[in-house]
Amino acid sequence: MKRCITRQVIIDLTQSIGVFFPEFLKERKNAQEALVKSLSICFPVKDSEDEKMYFILRKKDVRSVGSSMETVNKLLEKYPILIWVGNKPSTFKKEAKRYMPTKVYEDILKDFHQRSNDPLRVYYKDEGAKHGVYAILANAPARKPAEEPDYQCVAKVDTEGLIRYAMCQEFEDDFDLIQRIGVNRVIAVAKEKKGMLDQNYFRGISGRLFSRGVESVQNMPREVRKAAFKGCWDVDFINCHYVIAAHFTSDMAIGEYAHAPDLIRMMIAKDLEITIKEAKTALLMVLYGAGLSGRKGSSLSNLLGQDKAERFLAHNRVKCIIKGIEVLKQELLEDEWIFDDQDITMAQNLANFLQAREGNILDTCIELVQPEALFFDGFICREEPDIEMLEQAVFEEHGIVIKMKKEII
Repeated sequence: MKRCITRQVIIDLTQSIGVFFPEFLKERKNAQEALVKSLSICFPVKDSEDEKMYFILRKKDVRSVGSSMETVNKLLEKYPILIWVGNKPSTFKKEAKRYMPTKVYEDILKDFHQRSNDPLRVYYKDEGAKHGVYAILANAPARKPAEEPDYQCVAKVDTEGLIRYAMCQEFEDDFDLIQRIGVNRVIAVAKEKKGMLDQNYFRGISGRLFSRGVESVQNMPREVRKAAFKGCWDVDFINCHYVIAAHFTSDMAIGEYAHAPDLIRMMIAKDLEITIKEAKTALLMVLYGAGLSGRKGSSLSNLLGQDKAERFLAHNRVKCIIKGIEVLKQELLEDEWIFDDQDITMAQNLANFLQAREGNILDTCIELVQPEALFFDGFICREEPDIEMLEQAVFEEHGIVIKMKKEII
């Protein structure tokens, strides 16, 4: 079997884009394909500093499907389906740009769902070939990837359940647009592939496993998983990053929050009159350095409002945790777990360290169960997992006392 150096499943949105932008159908075929491909290869990422979701387009991914960032960005200026909001900092350096979608992207996908004659396509390029091939997916020959995934599986999703869920969310103003688009992209692929979605995971520079492309379910929020994986088991690593942090520091405030997160979140939420979910998110932002300012326009202020953001930072418990994070960084530097790298911030340095250990914990679980889908701090599987066995295995291999919870979806 031949090997290919790239293979991307593409949702051919050409005709659906033309419904909203008629001039698009007059573009050259190469231009049409460039925009359609870019909308399928962009992937959602939550920024560890501001906790916001963005779509990311990487230069090497765009080149791998036979186009260029310059061409794609010119097309996006004419057809504002994605809006450029800056280069992606730290992890992807200057090799990637981040975008916010407009509502029309969701509408384009919904139009595609109604079309029975628009099949999925695939772009692939064989090793040694001068040009790539853009073909209907069902007609494309089998190929081996030149780069083997670090982990791969097939996620069987409930397509009809996802469709019902997406219809209900049309009336929910607080459901994130990127998440709605993600659901609609999965639906578009699942309808043709009878719910069998290939999940290919590759290890990023931080040690995390990432799955990209229109088949990926990795960034599904928990409520969407319930629609997609009914009857499966959802396993979550409880307060994972703070538990890892507590393992590497002697600071008491970090240790207390790591092992009694519900109590501390509830105390902070009650004192500040915010939700427990907001308290949890704000404390994660603090860990990654984005929650250290309450000024207007800051990430923390956008989450809580300026007054509550300032009160949050002045809260005694939060002040102790912030101080503890600085102790953690210093101890990691002294023990040479991390190094003072001028190319990235210390906050990103810490994030990479914690994410690498999180990835190690997930690796241990993968060896003992057969996950159907991986998330950054947990996984989904068909058979009921033995949580105590997994927790013991993580402790024996990494020395970290991580607690997990499981629930049937």
